[in-house]
Amino acid sequence: MSGATSVETVEDPEDPRLADYREIRDAERRRRDGTFIAEGRQVVRRLLSAGRYRVRSALVTPPALHALGETLAAAGVPTYLVAQNLVEAVVGMEFHHGCLAAGERGPEPSAEAVLAETRMALR
Repeated sequence: MSGATSVETVEDPEDPRLADYREIRDAERRRRDGTFIAEGRQVVRRLLSAGRYRVRSALVTPPALHALGETLAAAGVPTYLVAQNLVEAVVGMEFHHGCLAAGERGPEPSAEAVLAETRMALR
């Protein structure tokens, strides 16, 4: 996925575009939905550079957008810009990282695939 994408400012914590980020501590809901949340600038950078998972969107504060804007745009990730207090209202806890990304897990690898990958890494 590549190509510039626009940054959309979101001011309402109930905005449906932020659904992936509600109550981020609810791991069971994310397992059911097949999604995960990456937290923090470095983790989001690694997620984008890995190219292994589909990144659904990013939720950023202005400082995080300044740091990651070009990377997010180059990856074509829908990006939602929010104020710090809005992040906390959405995620349901104090949050200081300033950056979240929602990704899709994809199918679980088979035991054989995990073993094969481990064997290759040990060589």
